Amino acid sequence: EALKLALECLRLIDDKEAFRISSLDSLIGSILYRRGMPEASLLFAKESVERSQSGPYASGIALQASTALAELYESMSQHQLAEEYLKVAEQAFEKAPEGLEHIRSELRLGVVRARTKINQQEYREAESLLEKNLELYSQQPFLATAVLSQSLMLLARVYSDTGRVEDAPRKFNEAIDRVEGDGDYMQTEGLRVKFDDERRELYDSAIEFEFRNGSPDAAWTYLQKYRAKLFLEFLAAFNPHIEPAR
Repeated sequence: EALKLALECLRLIDDKEAFRISSLDSLIGSILYRRGMPEASLLFAKESVERSQSGPYASGIALQASTALAELYESMSQHQLAEEYLKVAEQAFEKAPEGLEHIRSELRLGVVRARTKINQQEYREAESLLEKNLELYSQQPFLATAVLSQSLMLLARVYSDTGRVEDAPRKFNEAIDRVEGDGDYMQTEGLRVKFDDERRELYDSAIEFEFRNGSPDAAWTYLQKYRAKLFLEFLAAFNPHIEPAR
């Protein structure tokens, strides 16, 4: 249904409205990827980047679109193409006007860069990027739970992969507490699909870490907490009075 609505919106938009078309192309790409259609997803993601090159807000749109495409390529283990579009995103970032959105973009770029470094097993560089992200975030007046939780989760992965088994669960717990403690996170996120994907990745990473390191009880607790939250959110979609009882 989300895909049908997005496609209907796309048909209604004037061809000259590059910003709206680019945003919808990005949304459709993310939905298709989640539905297990990566090749079709790439077509829309690429179109999003191409559309972002024109219009009055070209640098801002190009930054968002190219970052999303770099993330998509990285998730498909196409590291060379991910690096290529990361460079496009960085070039757009240099041209983007200063302000809070500029800082948000810098934080998001830091997450994507760190993820690529982890996949390439360049853990020192990844840790440096993530620590810089956390330091930058601590100085900001706004909430950006998605970026913060992703930074904490990836730092936990770095700790896990480099044998720091005492530090890793602390960061996983901190990331989960941030996500679950922000009641407005789901509403303020641009895409509910993106929220679900990021939260599932966070829980999956924590569960895998605990199970792999001989703590099946902790892994089971994470699993049951996640299932319970999904069930309560499902009920809340039909009965809003469930929310205060959570």
